[in-house]
Amino acid sequence: MEKGTHNLALAAEIRAERAAKGLTQKQLADISGINYETLKHVLKGDRDINVTQIAALADAFDIPARDLVDRAMARAERMSAGSTTSSTNEEKKDPREMDADELDKLRQSDVALAAHPKTEESEQDEQFQ
Repeated sequence: MEKGTHNLALAAEIRAERAAKGLTQKQLADISGINYETLKHVLKGDRDINVTQIAALADAFDIPARDLVDRAMARAERMSAGSTTSSTNEEKKDPREMDADELDKLRQSDVALAAHPKTEESEQDEQFQ
């Protein structure tokens, strides 16, 4: 798995949590204590994030840091395997290359995933519904 995949996956989880909490990037930067410019690069997935920053973001979201990291790792595995959260077979596109409508769809799916992250148990439940 490429290093960039982890950054993109963690960035997607952070964006999803931020959207779910209704926070702007600036508000999240202020609450977490992370420099706004640094946060913008983290949210794009083009900057590494350190453990202290992950902990600060998790605190801002009022979730355990482990949950944020675990969801990002699961997303990275799905990204590496080529699966998507949608039911279509569309190729994954870099968010930096998306237009406004595509970004809005991605944001909505990220918010839905953040609100209802898939677990082994929930996937098994879906099979029996």
